[in-house]
Amino acid sequence: MKTRLMTAATLALASAAPALAGFTSVNPAPGSELSHAPIINNVYGGTFALNESAVPTYTNNTGFTLTRVSDFGLGGVMSIVGGSAATDDQAWSRGDAVGPVTVIARAKYAGDSHTIGWIDDTSETPVYQSILGSTNFNNPVAVTLSSSFRWALNDITTGKTWTSRASDNVKSSVAYDQLVTYRVTGPTITQPTFLLFWEDRIGSGADYDYNDAVFEITAVPTPGVASLFGFAALAGARRRR
Repeated sequence: MKTRLMTAATLALASAAPALAGFTSVNPAPGSELSHAPIINNVYGGTFALNESAVPTYTNNTGFTLTRVSDFGLGGVMSIVGGSAATDDQAWSRGDAVGPVTVIARAKYAGDSHTIGWIDDTSETPVYQSILGSTNFNNPVAVTLSSSFRWALNDITTGKTWTSRASDNVKSSVAYDQLVTYRVTGPTITQPTFLLFWEDRIGSGADYDYNDAVFEITAVPTPGVASLFGFAALAGARRRR
């Protein structure tokens, strides 16, 4: 099976051209497992189609859009409330979020057991902090994040922890991207929202369909930031029409 592997050399090359966003390839899901489009259908309703333009985007006929966040090539820090298109999904910031961020488990297609969590990069000794399990579906859990952090998936079955930063996920001196992220906008999306798709195995032991554990992240920004986020979404919708 062909898989998209992110090597350390590829990451270094991508970072040399910061104007070009890079997107990790997502393989079709095997057997009865669901790929991204039907998973998104189940979460937001309707039938989503993929527009494989410069930025892969899923849209449906009810006004929802899921836009891929760059995996590599842009660098920077992704604000959970700003949702900038000019950054990768590897390093994150709480930005101007007011209060806790909500995390919801939305799908799981894996035999392994996991929890999603985060790593506080403002700490002198950053450690994994668990939020909730991947089978705790549709049960929102609130977490107060630091100003700088990484998302992380702890695979309880294997004892491995993968993070949103590819350079953390190394096997035989090769770094792998274990996370694919979408920014979500739509008629019922009133706050900055992201959908995180994880791969729970690494290297040749993985199929890289990124459906092993899927979580929805929602933040509550300050009123001014919320207005800017909504304006950006509206402008994007107008450009698509």
